[in-house]
Amino acid sequence: AASATAASGASATPGAAARPNGQTKTHRGSHFQLNYPANWDVLGDANSSSVTIAPRATIVQGANGNVQIGYGMIVAYYVPQDGKPNLQRDTTALLQQMTSADASLRQTGQSRAVKVGGQNGLLTPFQSSSPYQGQEVDMILTVARPEGLFYSIFIAPQAEWAGTQPAFDAVVASLQFLQ
Repeated sequence: AASATAASGASATPGAAARPNGQTKTHRGSHFQLNYPANWDVLGDANSSSVTIAPRATIVQGANGNVQIGYGMIVAYYVPQDGKPNLQRDTTALLQQMTSADASLRQTGQSRAVKVGGQNGLLTPFQSSSPYQGQEVDMILTVARPEGLFYSIFIAPQAEWAGTQPAFDAVVASLQFLQ
């Protein structure tokens, strides 16, 4: 998610080019596969357990030097200390770690249970300062897997969320875990 400081001179919105275009491409990671908006780019090592998928234009360098994503998604794993993933416990630990790292990040609703690729997951809504003007929605999906707590953070400016949510829902619906 974004860090607490907004980029200086950031525009009010990322523009229409950043919006999911209705087409999809498939990304196959080390333990998962998903479909993502075709007009977004996979950034980072495609085979790593952590990947950012976003339009390049929406990745902004903040005033403090941190890279911020104004629109897109991050997919990664959180590995619990005991090495035995537990959905409830590890989601709580991950969310605490994230909120302590970003003072603007706050939970805006209860976690709700979802099924993802046949697995139990949690979807937790957050909000934080956007590198664009105003707030962004950060929807956090967590699923306990043998390799750790899989998580994805879906990020969009608040003004864009309603139009972007169907694309994020399609990403979740396409998610498959590979054995």
